[in-house]
Amino acid sequence: MSVIFCIHFHATNLSDFDDELVIVTDVGSFSIKLKARRHHPEITLPMKLECQNCWLGDRSDMVFRFSNKGGEGGYRFYCFNEEDDAK
Repeated sequence: MSVIFCIHFHATNLSDFDDELVIVTDVGSFSIKLKARRHHPEITLPMKLECQNCWLGDRSDMVFRFSNKGGEGGYRFYCFNEEDDAK
């Protein structure tokens, strides 16, 4: 007697998963370890981004070039002071 399992895993988020599938039979039970890993992003971005000064109401456009050589990922810029993020 033999069994072939095909497991299709559809993750609900981008986290890494460690789980276990327990198979129960007439003669006992056994478990199969399930691990889901993704490649982490490798974003090339300078540690310090230099920006121009800008007066209130004016606009200043800057271009910063970066790339991602790893897995899927995103980015977000935050203000230096956390209370400025709400603005």
